[in-house]
Amino acid sequence: MAKIRPTSMIAAISGKLSSQETLYLATIKRTGKVYTSHYPKKKAIISDRQRENSEVFGSRSILASQWLELNKPTPDNPLGTEAYQKMRKAFDSQRKIGIWFSYVMKHFPYD
Repeated sequence: MAKIRPTSMIAAISGKLSSQETLYLATIKRTGKVYTSHYPKKKAIISDRQRENSEVFGSRSILASQWLELNKPTPDNPLGTEAYQKMRKAFDSQRKIGIWFSYVMKHFPYD
């Protein structure tokens, strides 16, 4: 059986070619052997509970965005509304959540 030597460009590749590819290349650099493997793409199966959580998160995100838009500082009111100032002060005094929008989403009164 004839031995085939891959080009240096093929021999240097290891891993997936792109995130959408289902072809995986593995190169053993010591011997120069190239192995290929094809695997099926996984289909995301979303349960009803995950779909409900996604919808709840989306609606809360929209409400928090609207609240921030209405209460943010403006040229007329450079500090923002009183509710905005309280929320910002509470955010600045804690160290657990580092992203302002995440903090607003967590502590926004949705009732």
